[in-house]
Amino acid sequence: MTRHVKRLIDLLVAGIALVVLAPVMVIIAAGIRVAMGSPILFRQIRPGYRGQPFELVKFRTLREGTYADGRPLPVNQRLTPLGRFLRRSSLDELPELWNIIKGDMSLVGPRPLLMQYTSLYTPEQARRHEVRPGLTGMAQANGRHFLRWQDRFALDVWYVDNWSLSLDFKIMGWTIKQAVTGKGVAPADADDYFFTGTEVSDDGDIDDLVSVAGDGPPISSNWLQKRPSPLTRTPVDSMETTEVQFCIIGPGDQGLLAELFSDIGGSFFRPHAFTAMEAQRLADYSGRDVYAMLLDAGRPVAYGMLRGWDEGFTTPSAGIAVRNSARGTGYGRLMMAHLHTEARARGAVEVRLRVHPDNVIARRLYESLGYEYRGTDRGELVMVVDIRRKAREVGQDADGITMD
Repeated sequence: MTRHVKRLIDLLVAGIALVVLAPVMVIIAAGIRVAMGSPILFRQIRPGYRGQPFELVKFRTLREGTYADGRPLPVNQRLTPLGRFLRRSSLDELPELWNIIKGDMSLVGPRPLLMQYTSLYTPEQARRHEVRPGLTGMAQANGRHFLRWQDRFALDVWYVDNWSLSLDFKIMGWTIKQAVTGKGVAPADADDYFFTGTEVSDDGDIDDLVSVAGDGPPISSNWLQKRPSPLTRTPVDSMETTEVQFCIIGPGDQGLLAELFSDIGGSFFRPHAFTAMEAQRLADYSGRDVYAMLLDAGRPVAYGMLRGWDEGFTTPSAGIAVRNSARGTGYGRLMMAHLHTEARARGAVEVRLRVHPDNVIARRLYESLGYEYRGTDRGELVMVVDIRRKAREVGQDADGITMD
């Protein structure tokens, strides 16, 4: 019965939206015709309910353009100003309302991806086709393009298992907010990364295989998760400059975590609490939270996290810890810089944290990063920074922080 109600809501909302937004769609169509010529619509066969193919319809956003060998030019060379606007605002998706009327799609569900992916899914990932694909979905409301493929699929399957009308309304609300504010949306000219399979490594960790559109063989998604820091530091005991690696923690990193936590402690930190929290994260990854380490020459030196997002997903809580043998060398500052970058990528406006009143060193660090005091919570000081303002002030990805 509830499924019938969902379908009725799909028809009602999509029908009203098509009527109300018809003038907007006519204006968009005219703009595309002037800017790019014909065709106005982009059509492609996608897998629907139970994997059955259907023709998805969207507004066209890219000019034609290929290399001499026929490979398509990068997205940023084919994207028009109008196409950029349509992608950022998600208005290019409006023709899919007709797909909803026809019964090919629903307002909410896993996004319809490419047909060639269907043979590459694991049996669990293939369960995303147990419901109609959606105009928006759980993955779109929780990170969109910033998620690894395996995390997108995990959220899709979670939706299949936990679907309800109230969840649909929440996802639609989150999506509308993202479309209006642009938060959590990847740059419009970002190249597409194609899913080309899932492999299990020797340590049991599951990796996606991805490739940039028309640009070489598939590579492990580890390159997205373990990337060198754009900053460099000069170690205290050496004048040799080395790169520090910022590493998003994965299930195969328990050994590094154990080593790191064994050398973290003091008056303001209880390592056993972080170990338990990390174990829970590995068992139930949300896709929006960040748990990371800094590696210097392969040695873990600092831990950082973003979690506890507010209801509007604009303000996460941050926390860092530096191993005892590496304190005073700038790792804490560098970790905070990366956490700010990750927070902005996920649509955050502010970052908050709590600090013990007696932890003078940490307070001075946070003050130097622009954090301001906002009261107390459970005996600790609450500090908040506006990361958008901070980014505008320094004009750099990692808060323009240079190592001491």
